[in-house]
Amino acid sequence: MTRKTLQVWVCLTLLLLWPTMSTQQVSTTVKPRISAVTVVEAVAGGGALLPCDLEAPSPGHPVTRVDFLRKYNTFKIIYRIHTHRGSLARASHWVPNGFLARAFVETDAQEDRGLILDDVRLQDEAEYQCRVEYREAPPRVSLIHLKVIVVPETLTIFSDDDPMNKIAEVAGPYTTGERVSLSCQVTGGHPRPRVTWWEGSLLLDDVSEHESDEVTRNDITLEPLTRADLNRRLTCRASNANITEPMSSTVTLDLYYPPSSVEIVWDSNGEVEVLANVPHSLYCRVQGSRPPPVVTFHLNGVQLHTEVSYLRQQVLRYCPPTEAAGVAVLPSY
Repeated sequence: MTRKTLQVWVCLTLLLLWPTMSTQQVSTTVKPRISAVTVVEAVAGGGALLPCDLEAPSPGHPVTRVDFLRKYNTFKIIYRIHTHRGSLARASHWVPNGFLARAFVETDAQEDRGLILDDVRLQDEAEYQCRVEYREAPPRVSLIHLKVIVVPETLTIFSDDDPMNKIAEVAGPYTTGERVSLSCQVTGGHPRPRVTWWEGSLLLDDVSEHESDEVTRNDITLEPLTRADLNRRLTCRASNANITEPMSSTVTLDLYYPPSSVEIVWDSNGEVEVLANVPHSLYCRVQGSRPPPVVTFHLNGVQLHTEVSYLRQQVLRYCPPTEAAGVAVLPSY
């Protein structure tokens, strides 16, 4: 072979290889189109959709491969789709063992396309990527951040006067003037729940204390109790996401308080003078007490027998002897 013939053969070879070399150079230098991060929230035990646009940019650039990757120390493939002649409907799917029974991509879906992850677990919370490659077009990368919500396990309300026993529905009874502290303790939850106190739609306290890694607490101290606090309903709520209903518990305040007034009335139309040895009715009316008081009459320190008792009123049928003149009959409650 002459030098001239060799030169011609080398030139023809380079011309034949040039399209392949050019294509390889483009594929290694073209940067993928990267989308903004999409935040996905899912409740542990439920499902999650990691969205990914699987549409081809044009008929001449069909999808050739789809990779879903999860970030550990580095990004690793957790799901791969290989298309056949650009058809997602006839694509082959590959899933590693860790996600084999929980992950699937529904390629026929028209909406909500992406990786469907069932039985979401807390350890699934991570950063994900969906990389879609096309024939003779730059790849597209979708970034996803999956947040896993674990609802709180328990919510319990305690009173400072009995911190060992939880309050189910009724707190108390307390007495007027008493200063009461209630503690709401919540276990579990990811992220850590926000524990708040409410009275109807009125927020009373939103400052939570972190007792431990597993317990979040919020204590509320009430002003000195008055009669107006009877049957007051206080609700503790725990919430750590907008996609779940808050956990809550409501307690009702029970109060005891003394009478606001006591009145003794004779049946003699207000007359003070009564006849000796003649039966008379003496009424003791008590207002504003809770619970209803037990009323007794005493004469010179001796309890008298009462015949009739009505709600908040005690009736004494009394026949005053002559020697009772000027002696006070006193009620006791």
